[in-house]
Parts: sequence; structure tokens; C-alpha cells
Amino acid sequence: KRNDINQASLIVTRLNAKLGDIEIESGVIETDSGESYLIEQHTRETNGLKLHTVEAGPTDGEMVILLHGFPEFWYGWKAQIPFLVRKGYRVVVPDQR
Repeated sequence: KRNDINQASLIVTRLNAKLGDIEIESGVIETDSGESYLIEQHTRETNGLKLHTVEAGPTDGEMVILLHGFPEFWYGWKAQIPFLVRKGYRVVVPDQR
């Protein structure tokens, strides 16, 4: 499974991320098998803090948590999210600001 994540990073490095932009803006990720997954935005409360998260993919998929660096936010992963969802992962991206 780690190879899928490494492959996602490599593909994004090599390709223009326009497809990711379109999917993120539409809020829907389509898979080759015809399944559609919404890009969900949630506010999660933990330890007295409210945390914005973006989630996508099958709820029963293995979870991948993508963490961004400073000063980025969840949108920095816009191209990796659709790739990982198509591989069957449940992707969770918390904003860490």
C-alpha cells in the first residue's frame, strides 16, 4: 500500500494537476468502475478544538491521512486525493492551521 502513496506523489510531480483541480472543484471523484465518491468537508471536534477535514473515498477503504506543511492547507493535496480514492483508499486530509 505504501507503494500506491509513493506512486501518487511521483505522478503528481510529473503531470500537470489540472484533472485534480476539476475534480476538487466539482466535488465528485469518478472511478474507472463507474463509482462516484463525494469530496466531503467536515468539522471534527477533538480535545476541545474544531478541526476542518476533507474526506473522500469508500468508507470501508483503508484510511490514508495526508498531512500538509506550513503554510499550506488541505488543497495542497488536490491531485493526490483523486488518485488514492481510485486505488480504493479512504482519504482524510485535516487542515492543521
